[in-house]
Amino acid sequence: MSARVAVITGANRGIGRATARGLARAGFETVLLCRTMDRAEQTVEELAAETRLERFLPAAAELSDPAEIEAAAAGILGRFNQVHLLVNNAGIVNRRYETTAEGIEETLSVNHLAYVRLTCALLPGLLRARGTRIVNLASQAHAREFNPADFDGPSGWKGHRAYTQSKFLNLVFTFDLARRLQGSRIAVNAAHPGLVATQLLEGFVGPSPIKAPIRGLVRLIGKSTDSGARTPLRVATDPILTGITGEYFRKGDRSDPPPEARDRSIQTQVREWTAELTGLDWGEAVESARG
Repeated sequence: MSARVAVITGANRGIGRATARGLARAGFETVLLCRTMDRAEQTVEELAAETRLERFLPAAAELSDPAEIEAAAAGILGRFNQVHLLVNNAGIVNRRYETTAEGIEETLSVNHLAYVRLTCALLPGLLRARGTRIVNLASQAHAREFNPADFDGPSGWKGHRAYTQSKFLNLVFTFDLARRLQGSRIAVNAAHPGLVATQLLEGFVGPSPIKAPIRGLVRLIGKSTDSGARTPLRVATDPILTGITGEYFRKGDRSDPPPEARDRSIQTQVREWTAELTGLDWGEAVESARG
């Protein structure tokens, strides 16, 4: 197919849905990777009706399940020889300590490990395309140091600490991957959408009745999902940003990330620790895919 192909996770609601809508309007054949095929197909129907565009395609994977990620990626590459854009958008905030079937804390699995697994699985298609971009959704609510103990539990585990640590790992992964892909046709950047009134943000605040005023304030001052999608969409599509890689964007422009996320020694620690958890070293994956 001659059309440019985009893959976006968590596309059935919130910022992901708004971003998917914008990508289709920008001309991408947009693969909506949702938790279930039912959700993906329903979202395809709804977005097609909203936009009057037939540029949405369904795909499904439970992002805490590596086998489902591999299967979804294989299905995408079986249909499309090239993938021009990957937006790792899906994320969760848990209020209780939960683990995956692998025994890995769920926030870590969905918010960081899934970024790594899906990106590496799609690398062959991403490398075959020209002008390719990877956009990793980050957050200003990130930790400022690598502390894997933030995912330990159940005793002493805090949902907000797991979330902020996962967002720090998103930045580390972005910058290290961008460096390793220098000289290829892939740009890798991180984007913070801002304070957006989504279910995820309300989950970060928490369900306690005493926090009801805070949740009300979030709904009042939080940006709409369309506004939240503006920065990710700019990083994904703006021709002015062609060739820009290894950067962090917020409020539509480049911003300074925590310097720790650019520290080569921390990047090595995170990469090796991730490989121990998954059996997947993203540095080796890049070398293998580049041949």
